Amino acid sequence: MNENIVYTKGSTNCWDTFTSWNITNCPNIGDNNSNTFAYIDPSGGLDTDEYAYFEGHLDKARYVTKATYIYEISLMGDNCSVAVTPQLWGGSWITLDTFNYEDETAKLTKNYTVGWPNITYARLKVRIMRLAPQSVVFRCYEVQTWADVYLDSGLRIKKSGATLKLGCEILGSHKLRVRKPGVTRGIPLVGTGNVNASPVRIYDGTSIKALPLSTE
Repeated sequence: MNENIVYTKGSTNCWDTFTSWNITNCPNIGDNNSNTFAYIDPSGGLDTDEYAYFEGHLDKARYVTKATYIYEISLMGDNCSVAVTPQLWGGSWITLDTFNYEDETAKLTKNYTVGWPNITYARLKVRIMRLAPQSVVFRCYEVQTWADVYLDSGLRIKKSGATLKLGCEILGSHKLRVRKPGVTRGIPLVGTGNVNASPVRIYDGTSIKALPLSTE
């Protein structure tokens, strides 16, 4: 499997419904660095029941195999809470989970590995509920998505009049290889039920596999 973080090939967008605070350093949620973050600090001032969104756009619609969300919460006081909802967009918002926090300080990582087709966005939806002057700070470090990315090998097949591109990946221990352009790539074998499987079948000595289609 050739897993790659594809989220960082897209762009970031952060927005909120607050009138007195703004999300700071939004691009940090897409830099693949778990030490940098975007944040919002609606502490003090008026009572709050608002939403913040930390959103990333994939470079194109992809079959996402894994989603990771890294965030940090700091709650101080009895009258504040935060609801965090990781989501993916594939024609409509897919809610992966919802977490409710009260009187808590923690940095958390949430991983999901189911598989979702045609995903173009990933985001954290954050609801902040606070009675002044209680303190709430929310930091979003990363919103990441992974997908199987297969480059164009240059090999073509025909099926039902359509031309299909076979895929390849960075060379490893592959037995099937192609050289293009001046670089040797490996052609992996994938399961016949894989979303990227081509009609080409090969018996690998144990079971029947397929050559992958290019995703690029």
